[in-house]
Amino acid sequence: MINWIKIEDEIPEEGKRLLYFFEGTGVWLGFYYGRDEDYPDSNNHIFGSNAGFLTGDVTHYCYIDYPEGEDEEWRVEADKEFFKETKKGILKCKEPISKDTKPIADINYPPLSWTDPDLVEEE
Repeated sequence: MINWIKIEDEIPEEGKRLLYFFEGTGVWLGFYYGRDEDYPDSNNHIFGSNAGFLTGDVTHYCYIDYPEGEDEEWRVEADKEFFKETKKGILKCKEPISKDTKPIADINYPPLSWTDPDLVEEE
């Protein structure tokens, strides 16, 4: 059984892999990225994954751990690196747009086939 935690009861730890629940789309695997103080709602928590990020919509989350073993440490370190890089991308996306804004070309999106096998990118 999954031990879901309400976001209003406890704020998650940044950078630790978790499942998060959003009423509109269901359960996602990702990370907690802190709060957006400019968001116009008291639920200004940011959650995200390689599919994108949400602010203010997540109601519940739960931590997930890797099985103990030789790969555990490597996976935790990889999560930390992924978290660090995606947080930079989220902050970049949130910067005000101006005529001097440059496109975000350094964000690596997964191939479409990862999310939908019918959307295979042609080479």
